[in-house]
Amino acid sequence: TELQRMRQGSSVFAGKHGYITVRDLLRWAHRLPQSYKELAEEGYMLLAERLRRDEEKAMVKSVIEKHCKVTIDPKQMYEATFQSDEMKLLQQRLGAFDNANPELAEGLAGLGNVAWTPAMKRLFTLVGRCLKSSEPDLLVG
Repeated sequence: TELQRMRQGSSVFAGKHGYITVRDLLRWAHRLPQSYKELAEEGYMLLAERLRRDEEKAMVKSVIEKHCKVTIDPKQMYEATFQSDEMKLLQQRLGAFDNANPELAEGLAGLGNVAWTPAMKRLFTLVGRCLKSSEPDLLVG
């Protein structure tokens, strides 16, 4: 309801291009967060990260933080992905491709040269969450 009150000041909430849909809620629940912190972070990734304006992202962040009673730090959230077991598993799987498929290994060889900027870490995390949850991802821009 708090987001509904705020929607009048933003075009993000307009019509069928509205802010939050039933599909968003189902995706959020399907990610099976285990704590309020995870619940807040998943909500932030689903709802705020698709917005273009920083003011709108900040508004969504503040509402989620208020209701989940946690603090969301996007930089730390995306950095944590690279310290996680998921990243180690990805590296192991990429290493397995080296042995199993030489052509694929040649294509993946460039991944070691990727510059992991904050934007790249964010993209990797967001797409990874979609893939992990078997959700479609749409990259625009």
